[in-house]
Amino acid sequence: GVQGTGVNDDDFVHELVSTSTHDTLLFFTNKGRVYRLKAYEIPEYGRTAKGLPIVNLLKLDDGETIQTIINARKVEVADKYFFFTTKGGVVKRTSASEFNNIRQNGLRALNLKEDDELINVLLTDGTEDIIIGTRSGYSVRFNESSIRNMGRSATGVRGVKLRDEDMVVG
Repeated sequence: GVQGTGVNDDDFVHELVSTSTHDTLLFFTNKGRVYRLKAYEIPEYGRTAKGLPIVNLLKLDDGETIQTIINARKVEVADKYFFFTTKGGVVKRTSASEFNNIRQNGLRALNLKEDDELINVLLTDGTEDIIIGTRSGYSVRFNESSIRNMGRSATGVRGVKLRDEDMVVG
């Protein structure tokens, strides 16, 4: 085979995002914020390069880490939704059109409780089945249409009832 990317000893490739030059990439963080970059704003390197730390491109706060990267082509997100899941089991569905004007210092994508953090964001069509898994091995499955569409500043609703010391992992 051929080496696809270079990484440090303690790094690993978690997700590979395919994009073209004029696509917009949305970066969702563990603190519930979303940042935007055009693909051409990310420097191009060879396939064996180790890349550039994301903190050099985005104005992240202390302790803020990227949880999800979504390629949001304008044509694709017309009738789409972002489905949010937090560590505390809260879920939220928001129309993708509410994320058109993202400032350089980010935009609050959802309100989080003090001890909660964002785990994952999915770009959906509004009719997907969602499965939430917990650290203790429990899971729940439901259709996302059972969650009403909420505004960007909403907190969300309980997607899974967690047992003591349990948390959502995916």
